[in-house]
Amino acid sequence: PISGPASTALAKPLVAAAFDINGQQVSDGSPPAFTVTEGGGSVTGPASIGNGQYQVQWTLGTSGAQQATAKYGNFTVVFNATIQP
Repeated sequence: PISGPASTALAKPLVAAAFDINGQQVSDGSPPAFTVTEGGGSVTGPASIGNGQYQVQWTLGTSGAQQATAKYGNFTVVFNATIQP
């Protein structure tokens, strides 16, 4: 599970990559679109970390459910986090 204090950057970045069923990178060299979709907060990046992978730093919002997505074409990865008390 992903969790952290409110209004604080998570200790580890979010990482996403796009590969086909054969393990081949499907990226055209452009990063996925990372977006905060619930709870406020922000993402900083993306930065390439090699092998078709990209990472962002996610700073959580102030309260409530926290969600971010990484989209590449028709593919979406959803990241959920909770705010620690």
